[in-house]
Amino acid sequence: VSAAADGAAGMELLRDGALAPCLILLDLMMPGMNGWDFLRLHGRHPLLSKIPIAVASAYPFAENEVLPGIVLRKPFSPARLKQMISDHCLCAEGAPRGARTSAGLNSKP
Repeated sequence: VSAAADGAAGMELLRDGALAPCLILLDLMMPGMNGWDFLRLHGRHPLLSKIPIAVASAYPFAENEVLPGIVLRKPFSPARLKQMISDHCLCAEGAPRGARTSAGLNSKP
């Protein structure tokens, strides 16, 4: 598990190849580059756009606005987070494994 303080720091880690996550856990409301801006950049990048993103948010309409939508409603339980990782992480049980990690961008369960 790796973490970044905001979207810009996370995007820098990903673009530099410092991380190759199997899943990104993203908060929408971050200082600097927020989660919405991160999602736009992520979607335009040919390699990064293949990494699934789970948005952790208390934002009331996140499911409708985050596409493709993996949304964890805050507050969420550790069990719910574990299930989401199992369901969507590229290197979870039964999925392809490699030198990948999960990355969290300013998410606080």
